Amino acid sequence: MEKEVRVRIAPSPTGNLHVGTARAALFNWMYARKNNGKFILRIEDTDLERSEERYVRNIFDSLRSIGLEWDEGPYKQSERLDIYKNYAEKLVKSGQAYHFEGAIKFKTPSKTVKFNDIIKGELEFDTGLMDDFVIIKSNGTPSYNFAVVIDDMEMGITHVIRGEDHISNTPRQIAVYEALGAELPQFAHMSMILAPDRTKLSKRHGATAVSEFIEQGYLSEAFVNFLALLGWSPSDGEEIKSLQQITEDFELGRLSSSPAIFEFDKLNWMNGLYIRTLPVAEITQRAAKYLKGHELTEYSQEQLETMVDAVRGNLAKLDEITEAVSYFFGGDVVIDEEIRKTVLDTEESRNVLLKFAEFAQKIDYNNPEKIHEQLGEFRQKMKPLKPKQVMWPVRAALTGRTHGADMAVIIGLLGRGKVIRRLSI
Repeated sequence: MEKEVRVRIAPSPTGNLHVGTARAALFNWMYARKNNGKFILRIEDTDLERSEERYVRNIFDSLRSIGLEWDEGPYKQSERLDIYKNYAEKLVKSGQAYHFEGAIKFKTPSKTVKFNDIIKGELEFDTGLMDDFVIIKSNGTPSYNFAVVIDDMEMGITHVIRGEDHISNTPRQIAVYEALGAELPQFAHMSMILAPDRTKLSKRHGATAVSEFIEQGYLSEAFVNFLALLGWSPSDGEEIKSLQQITEDFELGRLSSSPAIFEFDKLNWMNGLYIRTLPVAEITQRAAKYLKGHELTEYSQEQLETMVDAVRGNLAKLDEITEAVSYFFGGDVVIDEEIRKTVLDTEESRNVLLKFAEFAQKIDYNNPEKIHEQLGEFRQKMKPLKPKQVMWPVRAALTGRTHGADMAVIIGLLGRGKVIRRLSI
């Protein structure tokens, strides 16, 4: 009978969940789902000084926010200290480890360690070049290279899918597996994620935690879609896919061994595409948290959806909607001095606004299609002025901007009172 696939993600709660760890979680989760296996969550919290419960909560919330629910766990290393100590003492008894100044050290054997990495291919190390290493620290907590082996062994992990920064740890871990007579898992080391300038991704490049991206209004569907493409490419070359479609197509062997570049521009493009294509009712619901600063009771739910639909074409992130719809609320509108000077404070513009104020009395504010027709009539009436010369002043007076949503939608939502008031500048 074929062995059940069991994979894990094991973040340390010393900070919010990083995008690199989230990508590792995603690839592990997809591999488990593709192979009818189990995805296990383990919290590596033996760094007692830096580990915090708020970061544990952030890890849970962040994984759930991008649709990665775990099958087992969360297991906490801090609750398993006796297990590590028992295994360490077993190695001491067999002569493969020894007590040293209040700690326990592992005797690193002098041999050649070879293993076949699913992504990197065959790798070889000479452990004779490595020192003995601590497996239990003097404070009773295990070292990373020891705890990870015991946990993976006890939890039946069959595939260790992690970042390539762990390759140098692997020969030590294999030595511990072999000392305990345990079966080795298969290893797959993913390439690193680099910033657009090809340096390590850090806060100076922008957000690095999953929760920051979600808070800024990146949709979970878009964010997961983008994460999946960091070092992996779909078999059909089609990049926009649901998590289910990506999972069905996912294979570890197609992961690139070259560094993945975190292109913020591509993420913004992809997120904007999702914002434009998801149902408007859903986008309006998700945008609600970013609209709380406005007096939403001015509009019905249907009108809010019309408003969101009108502005979402230019959004890269949902948090941009706060400013994008601001001119729909309140009586007056803030007009930038440069726009006032270049667009509104001319004799031609004042004449346009005067005539449009008269015309605005006849507009059918409840019928967007009719408003379109009526605006066409007004532009005809104002010839020989070009459409831009006519509509820019009107748009600037009503919204404080020279570009934005469809004018018929703006006028229909603002209504007669606001339109007339804003034209008298």
